[in-house]
Amino acid sequence: MTAARVWMRSGSARRLLPFLVGMALALLLLRKGWNHEWGWALDQAAGTSSLLSPVTAGLIAHDRARAAEPSLASLAQTTPRGRPGLIGVLLGSLVWSMIALVLVAAVALVAAWRGGAVWPPTNWIALAEAIALLFAGAGVGFAIGAWTRNRAAGPLAFATMFVLQMFGGSLGVPEAFRAGGSVGTLLGLERTVSVSSSLIALHLCVGLLMLACGDAAGARGITPLWRHVGVWTSAALLLLSGAVAHRQSQLHDPLRATPADTCVPGPVTVCGPRAARPLLAQAGKDLAAAQARLGKDLDWVTDYELNRSNRPERAGGVLTLNPELMRDGHLSVDDIAATLTTPRPCAGYFAAAPPVDLMAAQSRVMEWVQQGLAGSTPTHATSDIKSAYASLTGCPVVKSDS
Repeated sequence: MTAARVWMRSGSARRLLPFLVGMALALLLLRKGWNHEWGWALDQAAGTSSLLSPVTAGLIAHDRARAAEPSLASLAQTTPRGRPGLIGVLLGSLVWSMIALVLVAAVALVAAWRGGAVWPPTNWIALAEAIALLFAGAGVGFAIGAWTRNRAAGPLAFATMFVLQMFGGSLGVPEAFRAGGSVGTLLGLERTVSVSSSLIALHLCVGLLMLACGDAAGARGITPLWRHVGVWTSAALLLLSGAVAHRQSQLHDPLRATPADTCVPGPVTVCGPRAARPLLAQAGKDLAAAQARLGKDLDWVTDYELNRSNRPERAGGVLTLNPELMRDGHLSVDDIAATLTTPRPCAGYFAAAPPVDLMAAQSRVMEWVQQGLAGSTPTHATSDIKSAYASLTGCPVVKSDS
């Protein structure tokens, strides 16, 4: 591991570590709301790999091309095996990129803890996905650096990894070359382990194949047989992992809903995941205050739950809760209106054809709710509003799979 230590000290990634961490933190802090839940916080931290991975590829390609210069060729002999010591170029920069990712994840966890997230943290597998993506980027950079051996290696590797992230999902695995970065709350959702595991394997195999190709490309003269075996074995593993990832993406969604495991009682009872209990408590208070303000013209539902369709046999409404839209610790007017106007998990919402009548009724009631919450003196519900709300509370619900 002498070469790895040498490149950790002299490689480009060490000098640019503050830049890597700064870029990743800026990307993390662009979105708001994730600091109230562990799962979303770690997912956002993992999402910074979309930036760290191309940068890592570029840095490793630059260093690998630089290692081919005569003045640095002696580094190839820093291990008992000789030229394989150049793999230290990959390991040195990869370790620094992983350190940057861990630092960003630590910031995200501290922010979630200060934001009231309930212990213990969840969604650790998102970080595993990010590390695997970093390894894929490192392999791509190593191979391009070994092939080009000039100053164009860094930009070319960065662009290659960026293009793979943009269009890799069109190759049969929608989530390929991506990790984390959910654009909305993950309350009541969790990653499907089989899909995540197949993506981790796929990205590791991409990195392994690129590493083997870069190692073979760096050989001078006749390439030894064992290097050919390494390339073809890595290619076979990549095809196998790709087939598994493709199959898993067809069978399962990347995220799956989880049933509520805790309820916060009160004038309005709200149920959801235990990790979101502080948010659920605030949601119950905000919904109760909204119902009191709007008056008793409508027979309000007083029981709401995230992912209500998981337990359709229980009466009650569907809670809409988006931490990103919260202001001063309170639910947004849009979330309150959406919740109050979804008093049942109507089967029409999940039908193949849009439920035109149902959506029209919900739209009429939602407009009245929003006006009532925004105005100084809420208006009484008209017969049209009462009829629309009655259709929402009397609709057929989603049938339980059981």
